[in-house]
Amino acid sequence: MTRIILIDSICTPQRALQASRRGIAGYLYLGDRLTERLKGAVTDVLEGGTYYSPTAAAALAEAEHLTDRVLPRLNAYHRAVLRGMAQYQPAAQIAAELGRTTQAIYQVQSYLRGLFDVDTNGALLERAAEIARAHGEHGVFQGWARLTTRVRRRVFEQRPASRQAAIAPLLSLALYWICDGGATAPVHSFPGV
Repeated sequence: MTRIILIDSICTPQRALQASRRGIAGYLYLGDRLTERLKGAVTDVLEGGTYYSPTAAAALAEAEHLTDRVLPRLNAYHRAVLRGMAQYQPAAQIAAELGRTTQAIYQVQSYLRGLFDVDTNGALLERAAEIARAHGEHGVFQGWARLTTRVRRRVFEQRPASRQAAIAPLLSLALYWICDGGATAPVHSFPGV
């Protein structure tokens, strides 16, 4: 069996989880001090073990934590609230569509912020996007996962000075996509994309 060690300049929970799922035995992040670790990593992998450098191991632990703690607790009601939030709907509008009170929506948003371990609704949507990229097969996040991968590629293929200008329309597109389920909204239909 071929043993693989991945040496990467990017280390996110998504990438670490994907590497683990694909059977990558070693994951070394270039931001870690690899001089001392490389020999041990190669030895561990050749002996049939696994080795993830400290940053990669922390990213994998975070991804596994989200998988074990967050996804099982999301129900259809939570996903509907997230969809409404992604469409920039006020809590009153989400409540009206779901037949609930505005206070109930605020409570669900508070619960979701606690569940995702974030302080703001914006951070909540970003964390949901991170989970979507790592777990594209889960319900409401399917379209979001496909799109955010394309969005990330487009933003990072540009020169650094133009990245900030590119992010706003792409984020709007991504938020539209999650609400729509990926059925419409071709990339070329948004200004600046």
